[in-house]
Amino acid sequence: MHFGLVAAIRAVMVYDGVFERFPKPRVATIEAMSGWVGEWLERLNYRYKYMGQTLQMKRPATEYFARNIWINGDPEEQMFPLMGQFAGDERFFVGSDVPHAEEHLHL
Repeated sequence: MHFGLVAAIRAVMVYDGVFERFPKPRVATIEAMSGWVGEWLERLNYRYKYMGQTLQMKRPATEYFARNIWINGDPEEQMFPLMGQFAGDERFFVGSDVPHAEEHLHL
């Protein structure tokens, strides 16, 4: 799935208060890389700061991200370690399903 579509779907879930109404679901984004996460969190946090009273979200996006969202990254993706540093390593993971392209990497 294209990362722009993934980011839009996650934004709607946050803006419309899905994680506020249903705080326990865990959502993972698979095979959409991770480089989009930094800009996504910054934009949503910025919008919350000046439009929070008009949205269904009751807290900054980083709080929903830390509680409800996980991101699957590509081990060869250059942005992967940076996104982990920015948003918290515990929200990112690498797939272990085989056969898969990553199976042949020598990390």
